Amino acid sequence: MACEVIRTTDFEADLDEVVRYLAMTLASPAAARNIVNQAERAELLVSDNPYMCPVSQKPLFNARQYREYFLHGYVIVYRTNGHRAIFLRLFHQSQVYWNRNE
Repeated sequence: MACEVIRTTDFEADLDEVVRYLAMTLASPAAARNIVNQAERAELLVSDNPYMCPVSQKPLFNARQYREYFLHGYVIVYRTNGHRAIFLRLFHQSQVYWNRNE
């Protein structure tokens, strides 16, 4: 079941921040390109199967029916809504991202 993937402005800002950090602070443009490529791949995979990732077991996310797609060291938090998947945020896995009340 193909669906439309929507990137929120928060997700875009998170991705931009990660790319800037990898490219500028860590001086690794290859790592920055890699995370962009992984995000694009996630978009394609989730578009083809929005329910591929189970609803999160983290209490707040579970209550909101959020799903987590894990990248290399990062996680995309998204939700489904009919024939749409909405990419909400992108976090580094070391962050305590599941306690945010957003």
